[in-house]
Amino acid sequence: MPTSSTAAWLTAQPRVGEVYFPGLPECDPQQIIGRQMRGPGAMVAFAMEGGYAAAARFTGSVTLFTHAVSLGGVDSLVQHPAALTHRPVANEARPHEAVLRLSIGLEDPEDLCADLARAFAAAR
Repeated sequence: MPTSSTAAWLTAQPRVGEVYFPGLPECDPQQIIGRQMRGPGAMVAFAMEGGYAAAARFTGSVTLFTHAVSLGGVDSLVQHPAALTHRPVANEARPHEAVLRLSIGLEDPEDLCADLARAFAAAR
């Protein structure tokens, strides 16, 4: 599954603090996947080191992922909630400024990871 391999790849990246994806064993300690669901889905979130500015540079540097307000569909998308959907939300209700959300589409996982690697390099 492209999402699982992309999420696993993200966990090994030095610029990533945490990865949130129920398909990773550490994100599903009670093993709900399989008992209550058919799979973990296509959404991945991660906290990027470097704060808002690094996350903004990252989203501006991807080429296969489209920077989008809404997530879902067959194309891979990236969202920076602090810069888009959650700007008008009160500070205490906002996700951390460095959290990025990915919606993994049908592209090859190796291509997606290569795109993410380029964006990490550009976000330094």
